[in-house]
Amino acid sequence: GELVISDTDTDAKSIDFGTYGKKDNYDARTREYYQEALKTNGVYITSSYIDVSSKLPCFTYAKALYKDGKFIGVLGIDILTKDLQKEYEANPGRTFAFDKNNKIFAATDKFQLTEDYDASHITVPARTKADFESFEYIRKKDGSQGLAMCVKVGENTVCTGESISKIEEPINKMNYMQIIIITIAIIVNF
Repeated sequence: GELVISDTDTDAKSIDFGTYGKKDNYDARTREYYQEALKTNGVYITSSYIDVSSKLPCFTYAKALYKDGKFIGVLGIDILTKDLQKEYEANPGRTFAFDKNNKIFAATDKFQLTEDYDASHITVPARTKADFESFEYIRKKDGSQGLAMCVKVGENTVCTGESISKIEEPINKMNYMQIIIITIAIIVNF
C-alpha cells in the first residue's frame, strides 16, 4: 500500500521521490485508481478531483504493472485539468468535456466550469447517443435550441454544441444574398 511519488512537494525539496504509506495513514490499495487499474487490461482514468498537493482539479491515469506475469504495482500519473483547459481555450467553437458524474472539467466557455452552470440539457441525452450522433437540445437558461454532438473517451465525454440560431446565421445570410442577386437579375432582364 506504499505510494512512491514524484510531485511538486518532492521538486520543492529537490529530491527524486517521496513515499506515503502507513505512517501517513495512507494505503494506495484502498484508492479508486488502484482498484480500478487492477480490473482492466488498459489504462484506467479517474473522474476529475481536487489534488491534495496542488489543490487543483486533476485526473489520474493508472495502469497495473506486471513482470513475468507477476503483479508488481500500479503506475499512476496525475494530469492537471488546467493543462487540458488551455488546449480547450485555444479551440474555436463551443466544446466541453465532462466526467461520469456529469461534471464539466474543461470547456471553451469558462462559465461552463462554474458551479452555476447546469449542462444536463446536453449531458443527459449525450449518454443515450452513439459517438458522433448529433442531437438537438433546449437550454434551460433561455429556452433556445441547440445542436450537439459527443464522443465518449473512457468514462469521460467530449461534446461540441452550438445554438441553432448561430448555426442558421450564415445560412440565412447566404439565402438573403441569393434573393438579392436573383432580384437584381430579374430586374436587369426586364
